[in-house]
Amino acid sequence: MDVGLRGLALLTAGAALAAWPPALAHAQEASPPPRPGQELAELRVVAAMVGPDLTLRPVPRHPLRLTRADGTLELELVTSFAGEAAAQVPPGDYRLSSRRVVRYQDATYSWQLDLRVPPEGLQVELSGDNALRAEIADVRPPIRDETSVFEAARHSVVTVFSEATRGTGFVADAAGLVVTNHHLVRRSSYLAVKPDRQGKFAAQLLAEDTVNDLAVLRVHPDAVQSSPPLALASPPDGQPAVMVGEKVLALGSPLSLEGVMTSGIVSKVEPAYLLSDVVINPGNSGGPLLNMRGEVVGVTTFGISGGPGPGVSGSVPVEAAARLLELARARMEAGPPPPPSPLPEASVLPFPAEALRAARESPARARRHTMDFGKLRTHVLTPVTLAGLETHTAPGEGQRGATPEPAEVYAWMGGVEENRAVVRILALPESRITGRDLFKADFLKMRLLRGGEEVIPIHPGRARHPVRSWVGAGVLEDEAVLGMYEYDPEAFRPGADLVLEVYRAAAPDAPVRRAIPPRLQQSVWEDFAPFYRRLEGAPAQGGR
Repeated sequence: MDVGLRGLALLTAGAALAAWPPALAHAQEASPPPRPGQELAELRVVAAMVGPDLTLRPVPRHPLRLTRADGTLELELVTSFAGEAAAQVPPGDYRLSSRRVVRYQDATYSWQLDLRVPPEGLQVELSGDNALRAEIADVRPPIRDETSVFEAARHSVVTVFSEATRGTGFVADAAGLVVTNHHLVRRSSYLAVKPDRQGKFAAQLLAEDTVNDLAVLRVHPDAVQSSPPLALASPPDGQPAVMVGEKVLALGSPLSLEGVMTSGIVSKVEPAYLLSDVVINPGNSGGPLLNMRGEVVGVTTFGISGGPGPGVSGSVPVEAAARLLELARARMEAGPPPPPSPLPEASVLPFPAEALRAARESPARARRHTMDFGKLRTHVLTPVTLAGLETHTAPGEGQRGATPEPAEVYAWMGGVEENRAVVRILALPESRITGRDLFKADFLKMRLLRGGEEVIPIHPGRARHPVRSWVGAGVLEDEAVLGMYEYDPEAFRPGADLVLEVYRAAAPDAPVRRAIPPRLQQSVWEDFAPFYRRLEGAPAQGGR
C-alpha cells in the first residue's frame, strides 16, 4: 500500500523517484522495542519537490514526527540529504507530521498525513501535491531600473584604505559594520573607511574569511549614519541568490574614482563564486554586486581578461558574507568601536595642471629633496618634483647595475596621482649584495614632528616592492618594504622646525632622527604656491 504523489500522473517524475538511491536516514529515536511476538513493518519516507521542468529537488534534513492514532509519540525521524528516512514500526494507524515548514519558491510546505502501515511495510512519498501549502508574501523591494538602484545604493558604498592599497566596501549594518575583500586589508596596521564624499574614519578588522577573501571592518556608527545598510539577498534554502542571465550592477571606487557603476548579466553560478560580464577595474574589489531589487547578491573580488575585451568578473556569493557578518556581530561586545573623529584628508582641489606642465618643461624644476637615514633614504616629493622626474628620467636608466636616482625614485613611486596636493615622503630601503645574498633594510614607520608635535599623515603607506641586483650573469630577486607617507603641505609652512623620525623593521625601538633643513622646507613650500593661489586667490603666504 502506498500513499502516492496525487495528481502527478507524469511517468518521468515517478520513474525518477523510483530510481533514487536507497541510502536512508535513521530515526533520531530508535523504534520502540516490540512486544513479545509482535512483528515490525518498515516505514519508508521519500520527500521531494517537483519543479516546473519535472526535476526533483530532495527535501533534506526535514524533521518529522510519527504518532499513533491515540496521539502517543511513536518516534521522530529526519530525512537524509537525499530526502529519505526509514524506521521499523508495528503495523497500525499513524499520523506523520512535519515539525517545521519547508520553503520552496514562493510558498511554504508542510505535511500531515494519516497512514495505515500494513505488515508488509509502506513507502510514503511527500511532495507539494500532498502538502499543506501557504503563499509567501513578497516583502522584497520591487524590481527597479539601473538609475534607481544606483541612487538608492551609492551612499552605502565606501572606499577602503589600507597601508598598501585602496578598494571598495559597503555598509552592511548600522552599527558600523563594513564588508570588503580580505586581500585589501591583510597585514595592514592602518585601516580607514571613507563613506560617499564624507570624511575618512579609522576602522578595525573585526572578522575575516581568508578562504572566500572576505573581511568585515568596524567603524564608529556615527561615521555611517548617512549610509543606510544595504540589504543582503536571502534566497530560499538550497537556492542561489542570483540566476544565470539575471541583470546585476557593481558599485565601487575603481581607478582612484568614487561611486562608479557598471552593469552586466550573470554568466555562471557556482557555490564558491559568481561570474558576470560586469566590468571591474583595480579598486572595485570588495564592492557590492546588486540585483535589480537593490539587494547584495555577491562581493566583487576579481577580474579575468584573456585579451583586448573586458573579460569576466568574479564575485563571492552573498551567503559567505552573511555568515561572516554574524561572526562579526558576535565579536562587537569584545571592545569599543574606533573613534568617531575624522582622519586627515587631502584637498579635493587638484594641483594646477599648468604648474605641472611647467615642471615637465624645465629640468631645473626636477629637484630631489633627499635625506640619508643610514640604511634608509628618504625623498621629499611634491607634485612639481614628481612631474619633473617623469619627464627627465632618461630612457634605459635603471635597467642593469647601479640605478640613477631619478629613475629609481620614479620607479618606486609607481602610478601615483601626481596632481594630488600632498607632500609625499618616500623611504627607500638600502639593498646591496653581501656574499651571495641580497641584503635589504625594510621600512617600518615614520613620524614627522612640527614644533615637537606629531603631524598626523593623510596616508601612512607601507608596501612590499620587488628588488633585484645582478651578480655576474645572474640576478638576485627579493622583496623589500618601502614607506610612502602623505602629508598636508601645511606641515611645511615656514615658521616651525621640522624633524623626521624613520624606523626600520630590524630596529623598531631605535628610530633615526633628522632635522629637515630649512632650505628644503622652504623649497617644498614654494612648490605649492600655485596650489594656494588657486585655493584662495592669494599668495602662498596666505595659507589655506
